[in-house]
Amino acid sequence: NGKSVAQQELQSLLRMRELAVKQKVALQNQVRALLAEFNIHGSSAKGGLSGAVQRTLENAENGLSMSFRDALHATWQACLLTIV
Repeated sequence: NGKSVAQQELQSLLRMRELAVKQKVALQNQVRALLAEFNIHGSSAKGGLSGAVQRTLENAENGLSMSFRDALHATWQACLLTIV
């Protein structure tokens, strides 16, 4: 293929980063959609999506089950741990 090892490494790194970005965006969109089903929306004035997640997890009176909270927390943590 005529590419040096360094060129192949760089191309591979760029592809891995692109994948990580896509995965992070997909997780954020999933969390945003899940919260929207309960009419919970993030606003930049209230910390955006991160603020909406935190408020949802901390609000014991919003009627959401522990199973949902655990799933939301796990999905949000996966999003935060995605390196881009």
